[in-house]
Amino acid sequence: MQKRRFKRWVKVGVGWFLLVVGIAGLFLPVIQGLLCIASGLTLLSTEYRWANVCLEWIKRHIRRHKAGKPAPAPLVELTASRTRGDDLPIEKP
Repeated sequence: MQKRRFKRWVKVGVGWFLLVVGIAGLFLPVIQGLLCIASGLTLLSTEYRWANVCLEWIKRHIRRHKAGKPAPAPLVELTASRTRGDDLPIEKP
């Protein structure tokens, strides 16, 4: 029982470490950020549901990118364009 608990905490600790290093790697040119984030989420997804949801979201976007489909517009852009009126048809005089 004690050994299983120790392994679980090591896995969670390494997962969090990889996630933090991956986020730092997005800004540092030396570290492969996305690879570390994916590895950390893979380890954390065995223990946390939110990590599994994030990992599935990443997989969906990778499949969509490979298929050549454009990514959906972020909600913020949609809201901002509706506020500005960009989605309204332009009337010619």
